[in-house]
Amino acid sequence: MNKFLILVFLILIAGCGRQDNSLPVIDTQASKTRVVNLSEVFEKDEMIILETNDSCLISYITQVIKTKEAIYILDIRYGAFLTSRILKFDKAGRFIRQIGTTGNGPGEYHLVTAIAYDSLNHNIIAVSEKDILEYDLDGNLIEYYPTRINSHIDNIYLLNDTVWLLNHEMNYDIEEKISLFFYHNKQKQDSILLHQYKSDTKVLLTSQNTPVISDLAKARYIYYPVRYPEPFLRDTLYEIKGRKFLPSLKLDFSAVLKVSNETLPQNLPFREWIKESMRIRNISLMDIYRTNRFLVADYLMDSTLRKFCYDFKKLDGFNLEYGFHDDWFGSQQPINPLPMDLNNGQFFFSMNSMYIMDKIPGINENSNPVLFFLKIKS
Repeated sequence: MNKFLILVFLILIAGCGRQDNSLPVIDTQASKTRVVNLSEVFEKDEMIILETNDSCLISYITQVIKTKEAIYILDIRYGAFLTSRILKFDKAGRFIRQIGTTGNGPGEYHLVTAIAYDSLNHNIIAVSEKDILEYDLDGNLIEYYPTRINSHIDNIYLLNDTVWLLNHEMNYDIEEKISLFFYHNKQKQDSILLHQYKSDTKVLLTSQNTPVISDLAKARYIYYPVRYPEPFLRDTLYEIKGRKFLPSLKLDFSAVLKVSNETLPQNLPFREWIKESMRIRNISLMDIYRTNRFLVADYLMDSTLRKFCYDFKKLDGFNLEYGFHDDWFGSQQPINPLPMDLNNGQFFFSMNSMYIMDKIPGINENSNPVLFFLKIKS
């Protein structure tokens, strides 16, 4: 990534709230909010009942990597301190081992926040609180190198010879800012920080593993989420094309967007700042990403989680509250599948065993979550 590309990126990000009438615009509210069954959009690919024992008790699955031979799960554990593990299971769900070593020593970690699959070298790349770690598929540490970033990473992407990291400074105050980092990764021993982009806007925390880059075969897209308390909504998805980042499309929320010209009082406690910032703008757009058929945007409107999906094949969209309806198991739980491979339309979701233990033989309320792999219908 050269200086020209970085400059173009900064210019586009700085201007992504401006209007551009030449862009395709999708009206997010043209279709009313309705109940949408999982089966209307997805087809079942596979269900994996994960082994449960004292060595692999799972707290919360945030990411899944599926290879031909195994399944790798990033398990985030909430407690007095936030910790995590990378767990390897075979394709039948049998536990194999933990990837990496927990600790403070060289190449060890307490918290891995994001993982990615290096399909060229067939390795697992993880980012911890201090290092980028590279493992082979058997879990052996190949090498590690420091991020030199003093805060947790939310996302990691492998794009050609570059590692992209998205982070926010975890200060929990109104000076919090999002940063985007580019790491040269062609020769790991010489990996250097190419660039840091730091937003000049006070923002709310982004969600861990929020989809930011859509890596498709024919095109690559990026959405950079900035939330409160800007009076405008950053609603543009950009296409990464050659050495340029070009606005691709806009989402029109004008029918429901409420904006105030008020400014926030200074030095508010964090919780009060969030509450007061809701008066500035009633919509928080968390992500925009796309597959070859669908565009998806997750957003918070008036404190209600919503999802907008646009079908490029049918040229029609729909809004959901909280998630898709589970018409497969009747769990009454809203389902929000997470992307694995956007180019091939592959998603996953996990479900707490207590919600479906009467539907699936062999599990009980103490079992590990059940893992489901889905594919978008063609």
